[in-house]
Amino acid sequence: MPQLARFLSVAKARPALASAVRQLRVIIKSSGPAGVVTHYELPALLACCPRLYELDLATTLPTFSDTVLASLQRLPCRPTALRCTNLQVEASEVPYQLTRIWQDSLRFLVLGGEPFHLIRRPPTDSLPPPTGKLKEFRWTSFDRPSDAVLRWFLGSQPGDLRYLALDCLPEEGAFHDLLRIHGPQLRSLRLRDLFGVDADSLAQCTDLEEFSLDRGMDERVLSVLARHKGTTQPSTFTHLEFGVRVKTPESQALETAVQRAIQTGRFPNLKSITLKQWGGTWSLESVLKRWKALLPEIEILDGSTKRTPEQRKKSTSKSYDPTEPKRTSTDAIHLHELSRLDQLPKNTQPSQLPTHE
Repeated sequence: MPQLARFLSVAKARPALASAVRQLRVIIKSSGPAGVVTHYELPALLACCPRLYELDLATTLPTFSDTVLASLQRLPCRPTALRCTNLQVEASEVPYQLTRIWQDSLRFLVLGGEPFHLIRRPPTDSLPPPTGKLKEFRWTSFDRPSDAVLRWFLGSQPGDLRYLALDCLPEEGAFHDLLRIHGPQLRSLRLRDLFGVDADSLAQCTDLEEFSLDRGMDERVLSVLARHKGTTQPSTFTHLEFGVRVKTPESQALETAVQRAIQTGRFPNLKSITLKQWGGTWSLESVLKRWKALLPEIEILDGSTKRTPEQRKKSTSKSYDPTEPKRTSTDAIHLHELSRLDQLPKNTQPSQLPTHE
């Protein structure tokens, strides 16, 4: 029996079990072996999950049919978080369609997919921009998002957006306009890299608490972060994250600049710095020790995703201790409220579930 048929059978026999589903990952293909979920079956699947919080959807389809969208619109299932990944080379319209029909409930949106073919230009004629209020938006493709795409999803006026992550900067000029509109409200900004004149756009983010770069930070970026736009007030940051190299002039200059900025009171609220391995396969251990010695009052965290063989050996030989608090890395200060689900009591009632109003 195909997986979907088994699930629907169990859901019919034990509806309470199906209604407890809070996160669901679905791969939808236009064709494939028996048992592959089609987009025509998606409404039946979601109908069994009225309390679904996050839908993680990967699809090869360029679009959903009007019949399917109408069925989804009528369901009591209204996800709060949507992750939508395009698996096909052809550009997809699905992210626009689902964001539009769930605009009243969506607060967290993650878009990713094949480079250069993520999504089409906004279909403004058939699908007007949503009126919902996203709190978090993540772009996880290396395809540069256009100004039109960002304005469709995020709006052209300041809204509720607080957390923004972009794996690729928008097209030329769009990054400055994006931060001009939403920068003053942002609390967290996560980027892959940032150089040159684009760094000056950060001055529009006057209330940031977290800033993250996958690659290195230069002194131009640091100098903008260390001040508010048009004021002499100290920055609001509590957490910084960036990549570092070993014993290069750039890394040594960055260490000196950060230390000087902290000692002169430019980051009075800073509580932690996460360092990430940037380039090579070297160990981050020596760098962490040096930074901890330079800034003993700041918590220095290891955000490297690459571990040495010795580190892997230590992690696999260590027995699991359920009482030990989790230590996360690059997503440690991740403000996505899905993490609150793990803290809910087993007998949680709908009225106790996280709300995002």
